[in-house]
Amino acid sequence: MPASAGVQSMMRAIAEACHISSRACFENLRNRVLRYLDDTKLLILDEVHEAFVSYQKQATVKCMSVLRQLQEQTQCGLVLCGANVFRSQIKRGEFAQSLKQLRKRGIWELQLENAPSPSGVALIYRHHKLGKPSGEAVALVKSSTGEHGLGKFTKFMIRAAQVATSRRERFQWKHFVEVVGASTLMCEMPKR
Repeated sequence: MPASAGVQSMMRAIAEACHISSRACFENLRNRVLRYLDDTKLLILDEVHEAFVSYQKQATVKCMSVLRQLQEQTQCGLVLCGANVFRSQIKRGEFAQSLKQLRKRGIWELQLENAPSPSGVALIYRHHKLGKPSGEAVALVKSSTGEHGLGKFTKFMIRAAQVATSRRERFQWKHFVEVVGASTLMCEMPKR
């Protein structure tokens, strides 16, 4: 979901994710997306809480209504991911009554922990074909996932893998330690 999303920017982002040109008016985009989606497809929207901090108050209801319509008409799977503010707004926020219909659509609500579980973190480093972290990497994995969740940890892992690839080396924890160290140094640099 784009930052401070309105219904048009949300629809453009969905169209682009569906490999549909977003250079069309809203109605044409919606119709193209409706033709593309079906019961074999899964539409995943991340950062859905952005609709609740939009520049227009009614954008929240419009965005959620369009998502409900897309799912209802196409029978596609729909996954809405957002920060804790999304859950509280949809249940108890200003538009909770308007959004009740969305929640009645058989949505399964799953609340993820603020910090990932060790097994969740292990899935990521195993994906990168790394063994269990050791030495300095243990503390860095724990601090990056504990303070910032999976987002920052995943970005560090991707960047570290890129560093290893650029050096034609096998990805190892030393690359992760190096990337986190460089990031820490940049954050500690004096501001001018």
